[in-house]
Amino acid sequence: MAWPGHRDEIRDVARRAAEIEAHHEERLRQVLAIISASPATLYDVARRLRWRTRAATWADMSPYERYFAVGEALAHLMRLVRVGLAEEVVTREGIAFRSAQR
Repeated sequence: MAWPGHRDEIRDVARRAAEIEAHHEERLRQVLAIISASPATLYDVARRLRWRTRAATWADMSPYERYFAVGEALAHLMRLVRVGLAEEVVTREGIAFRSAQR
């Protein structure tokens, strides 16, 4: 049993951990698909991902929601860079990410 800092207690911790791992693996695939089409900035990646929120669009999201969305997108991009599936590139807009050149 686990008691997270928010929501209800977790009775099956192993199952919940597996759900979270599957979610992040799917997120990595989504981020990689975005940057495989063409280099994208962190903001562009965050904006193009689907988020579970009451807001219908990115424009409707609160600054608070966007802040956390950008942070999560950055974590996934850094993971892809670390495992060699993505790389940073300098563009006119600043730092962008693309799938690694193999």
